[in-house]
Amino acid sequence: MSPRDRRALLFAGAVVLVTLGLKLGAVGLQVGRGRLEEARQAAALGARARVLVAEGPARQRLLQERVKAIVDLAPLLLAGSSGAEAAATLAGEINVLAAHNRVAISRLDPVPDSSAAGFTRIEVRVQAESDLAGLYGFIHALETGPLLLSLTDLAITAQDGAAPVERLRLEGAVRGWTVGRAGGRAGGPEAP
Repeated sequence: MSPRDRRALLFAGAVVLVTLGLKLGAVGLQVGRGRLEEARQAAALGARARVLVAEGPARQRLLQERVKAIVDLAPLLLAGSSGAEAAATLAGEINVLAAHNRVAISRLDPVPDSSAAGFTRIEVRVQAESDLAGLYGFIHALETGPLLLSLTDLAITAQDGAAPVERLRLEGAVRGWTVGRAGGRAGGPEAP
């Protein structure tokens, strides 16, 4: 082999070695960047964990306050171990308030609700008739009574203008709340 061939061979080998070194260096740089990012994320996670541990007593007090608020709310909620039982409790409360205010209930229909957990809204559509004083007393008793109830979608219409006694028809939805049951529905069966 001539000296010129030897130089060309050495030059080609050097180019291959430099290219291989650059490729390995690039791979090593990517691995290094990945490990640096993992280390940064681990450090951030550790810092967040230290903050959460330091906030632990304050978070526990906040949780206790929220639990107490929920327990204090319990007497305002409808009783019942299912949505159907809570709807029956609501219908019974509506009947009692109607009787105390000389309101004739002509229709009570539970409205299904598919809330899964937490507080579940229980709704009953109501249709009733009375005079102005009776409807006013009924609405007032619903809104200010011992249970957390509200009357929505309210419509009041006059019955017969020629009648000697004023008769008004009330239509609306009475809503209350109960502690949610998984898959519970007002007026429907419980899901397994």
